[in-house]
Amino acid sequence: ASAAMRAESAAASLCRRRFLSTAVSTAFIGLCSHKPSHAARFNLPLTYASGVLETQALGSPQLTPRAELLNAIKSGKGIDEALSSLVQADPSRGRGAIADALGGEWKLIGSLRADAFSPLLELPPPIRPVSVQLLGESAAKEVGAGRIAQRLDFPFGLKLELSSGAAPETEDESVLKILPPFRFEVVLGGTRWTVVESGSDADFRSVNVRTKEAQAAPPNRYEQLYLETSGKAGDLRVSRIIEGDPVIVGSIFIHERM
Repeated sequence: ASAAMRAESAAASLCRRRFLSTAVSTAFIGLCSHKPSHAARFNLPLTYASGVLETQALGSPQLTPRAELLNAIKSGKGIDEALSSLVQADPSRGRGAIADALGGEWKLIGSLRADAFSPLLELPPPIRPVSVQLLGESAAKEVGAGRIAQRLDFPFGLKLELSSGAAPETEDESVLKILPPFRFEVVLGGTRWTVVESGSDADFRSVNVRTKEAQAAPPNRYEQLYLETSGKAGDLRVSRIIEGDPVIVGSIFIHERM
């Protein structure tokens, strides 16, 4: 009987750990990831869907790189090519991680190579959350100074939020380094419940049942490939994970300022 009780207790503990891991992984990666394989999976504003035209010297209309990217997101095709053209004209001139314009609330509208972990963003439209990233003062007001936040906003008021420390690298002004502590919270009606708080990358990845290799990987580093600096709603930002958790290294995210 004692052996049976121990086995039952171990099974229950494993189930709780897997549930917590799924919740944290879904919230974190789901906040940052979006499948690009179908246009309906992107929260593309209709005002951008038609694209913006510019005129060449000979008068023939041609889509700007920005409009090409937005159209590619809408169609789910050619995003890689459109990004290649766009990032060559980065308005922040390779200083996106230290630019004042980086601060604000940013809505995820598309991504590349980030399609393995986005289950909540695949929910039906009536209950599908919006993925939002908070940086600068917008993050400080919600999760404290020197931190950033990834958040899923559900239509019925529930929010899942992961926050962490963040700082620009001194040797590369385009790169933002993600730092502990990590805090995963559930927010509803103005009340916050802390589900997980981890003091290191290894601890947080352990909660997510990552491999030993992943736990030993360096902190995540986000390169700001493109940042529009008007500070107005509709600005675009493109970032790429260049180092860190091997599951998400190489992922590219496209955000729009809210």
